[in-house]
Amino acid sequence: MKYTLIIIAVFLSSLQMAFAQKRPINFEDIDKWPFISNEKISNDGNFVLYTVGSKVTHPKVFIKGTETDGRLSLEINNARNADFTEDSKYAVFINSADSLGIIDLITGNKKIIRNVSSYQKSKKGNAQWLVYQTKNTPKNVVALNLFSGKTKLFENIDGYQLSENGKVLLLHKRSESSTQDKESIIWYDLNLKTQKVIWKGNNAQSLTFDTSATRLAFFAERTQNNKNQVQIMRYNTEADSAIIYVSPTGSGILPGFEVSNKGDLKFSSNGDKLFFPVSKMVIKSMPDRSVITPDVNVWSYKDREIQSVQRHVVKYNEGRLFEAVITDESHKIIQIDKDYDDGYPKIEASSGKYALMLCHYAQENDDWYWQPFSVLPDLCLVSTETGNKTVLKKSFINYGSYNFSTTGNYAIWYDAKERNYYCYNIATGIKKNISKNFPVSLTDEKFSRFTEFGQDYGVEGWINSDESVIIADRYDLWQVDPEGVRMPINITGGYGRKSRIILRCVGIEDYVANYIKPLDNELLLSGLDEIKKLNGFYKLKIGRTPSLRRLTNLPEAVYIPQPFPSSYTTLGSLPIGVIKAKYANSYLVTRMSATKAPNLYFTHDLKQFTAISNIQPAEKFNWLTAQLVNWTLPDGKLGQGILYKPENFDPKKKYPLIFFFYENNSDCINIFLKPELVNSDINIPWFVSHGYLIFVPDIHHTVATKGSGTDVVRSVISAEKHLSRLPFIDIKRLGVQGHSLGGYEVDYLVTQTQLFSAAVAGAGVSDPISLFGGLRSSPLESSGAGFAVYYLRLGTTPYQERSRYIKETPIFHADKVTTPLLLMHNRLDGSINFNQGIEFFTALRRTGKKVWLLEYDDEGHSIQKPQNQKDYTIRLQQFFDHYLKGASAPTWMTKGIPAKEKGIISGLELDPGHTP
Repeated sequence: MKYTLIIIAVFLSSLQMAFAQKRPINFEDIDKWPFISNEKISNDGNFVLYTVGSKVTHPKVFIKGTETDGRLSLEINNARNADFTEDSKYAVFINSADSLGIIDLITGNKKIIRNVSSYQKSKKGNAQWLVYQTKNTPKNVVALNLFSGKTKLFENIDGYQLSENGKVLLLHKRSESSTQDKESIIWYDLNLKTQKVIWKGNNAQSLTFDTSATRLAFFAERTQNNKNQVQIMRYNTEADSAIIYVSPTGSGILPGFEVSNKGDLKFSSNGDKLFFPVSKMVIKSMPDRSVITPDVNVWSYKDREIQSVQRHVVKYNEGRLFEAVITDESHKIIQIDKDYDDGYPKIEASSGKYALMLCHYAQENDDWYWQPFSVLPDLCLVSTETGNKTVLKKSFINYGSYNFSTTGNYAIWYDAKERNYYCYNIATGIKKNISKNFPVSLTDEKFSRFTEFGQDYGVEGWINSDESVIIADRYDLWQVDPEGVRMPINITGGYGRKSRIILRCVGIEDYVANYIKPLDNELLLSGLDEIKKLNGFYKLKIGRTPSLRRLTNLPEAVYIPQPFPSSYTTLGSLPIGVIKAKYANSYLVTRMSATKAPNLYFTHDLKQFTAISNIQPAEKFNWLTAQLVNWTLPDGKLGQGILYKPENFDPKKKYPLIFFFYENNSDCINIFLKPELVNSDINIPWFVSHGYLIFVPDIHHTVATKGSGTDVVRSVISAEKHLSRLPFIDIKRLGVQGHSLGGYEVDYLVTQTQLFSAAVAGAGVSDPISLFGGLRSSPLESSGAGFAVYYLRLGTTPYQERSRYIKETPIFHADKVTTPLLLMHNRLDGSINFNQGIEFFTALRRTGKKVWLLEYDDEGHSIQKPQNQKDYTIRLQQFFDHYLKGASAPTWMTKGIPAKEKGIISGLELDPGHTP
């Protein structure tokens, strides 16, 4: 027994030493941190491939067999653009030496073709052809028949494009001739082995096939009146050559508009319609003689649009693209959207006969740009054949779903004000409320960005050719009659609500254009346990008696839908989802947890999983653990948050704790957090690795509160009260950090409590009143009113309820601040005006508070340049180290950096013996 105890003691001691020897993450580790990308499974399900790389290392491609016999396992250094052929017989890749690699997946034999810059393969069909271009000059294109091994060489080719079905190869050739036609396009039929020149001209772009590869459309330029104009060319296999399909200002294109080559061309599914972009002509007017100076801006109360918006709109419309369509049979052009339409149209997928648009019509006394949500766009159904508009919903709140059904028989939308779903039968013109008297709420119960309007959980898809639509509530799925006649059926049987498990349809390759294609008459669902945060898969048998069975329930993240209502996560990247083999019940999924990096797993049944990859870069560092914390909110409801601890956590020690929050993140407790430089939100792995605890509470919002500031105070203070009972938390060394909305909430929080020893607020709102009346920095729009009323959840204007604004405005309470505060705000912030940061900084400085402001040149709402991210990461840590760990303060905090020394000294050196 004595020896057993000694052995155990030695083991525990060595374990502690192992943890102690793990070092914190440094900047070099961030650059070298490996990650998986380009995950693919072959169509027969027998092979997978993926790429592993980092910011600074060359990528490596892995190709593996999915069966346990280990018949294939390859590692290819310095490789990129790897893919499988459609018949699952070959894997293809390009390596850094610009060679094309072709691997026979059955034999493992590898063929290397030197001096290759790119390749294309068919995405449909029999996978017979692989086409590649040589790197040398002049460039050649080679069509390789993978079945026979024979090749066809095309010399002096500048560009090429293989149709998705692998039947046609387009060759783009430029001539050095001084003639007007400097380019030509050659159509080569790979099956018939015939070719012909179908066009000669200038600047061909965006060569686009229809699905059958019998039609082709592309942009080309012509010169008229010494001006280059864009026209659209069209070719079909029955013609000898391409013809002008749409002239620059063809009939049907509105006056003042012209064809633009800045967007995409797209055929409808049956090929009889072509959608194309148009833009406004840039016409410069000559000033009249009464103009004394062009430097004056006249702002008038009679302006429908504020002057800054007018100037922005002029510039914006010069580059804005509008949608137009031409019908093959009639050659009639319809311009779908115009300058008074709000947003781009959603085109009906099956035939392209209709579009859904948000149409905003100019009206006299229209206060659209002055009062938030005073005038709203109409949701309109637009015929792409006649241009006629049908108003489906006047004054539509664009914060819910709207789309077409799979076959285009219905338009469906969520009315955020009425909190109901509507369906419009396009053939009959009848509109039905299909969720009236629904037994449960279809409006997000846990989170609402707005006090007045609802937010839906979304339409999951359509089944049986528009026979019914699947709509989600908070937990379950409902099969709903689009005609509103049959009663809704809870096809998950209430299991989700009873078990508090959120059930959603899994999006895989069979989920196309909002159509859910059952696999063997079953739907594949994901489930997320709202309380325990377990995540897994379910099968739902549909029919007269739906039945649900669980496949997997894991303490990991395997499938979390995006977007995920109630979880506006800022913590990290969600799993890739489910990749299904095209012709087999074989799947590739990602599994991860807070402690295990994302890795790939293969499965036939979503029950048993075989590990495909195993990269665990966190193992060598002092990593983190994640603990779910539950507490009771002041209103008696459940509060949840994530407590991150270092791997070498010692419960006998006391740790400094930093709060970080942005809406709701607890559902993502099993997301693996990648160490990165700080560009806005605090990087949790970095700070935990350096000895901090991080707590991420969900912010509980209520409609009754009407103020994000009050909501965050209630949520955070109740969480702190709960956490203060834990013996390992040093309640005298608490910090807090937030960015954007979180920045506002930090600003407000430190005016309401003295709990924190240090606080950092990035790009936050400090004055909702000036925000309400002010302008955004880029573009100069008067959108602050809507931001204050809805995003900050104030729900009203300062004229209507002045006291609420005063209560929720940080600068009005600046004199109460006792917490040293570090602000980060940049002059080019296009979301929150830079003056918001300046206002709070000057208010705190004038009231004698300890405050610093970091402003990075040429940066916006977040920091993009790596050197600036690194600088912010260092200063952020130095700030917290001083106030929460007792470290010496740096000189930028104790003495500042004079403007004349900017870029000469960093102020990062520590200043022992001096305090800020």
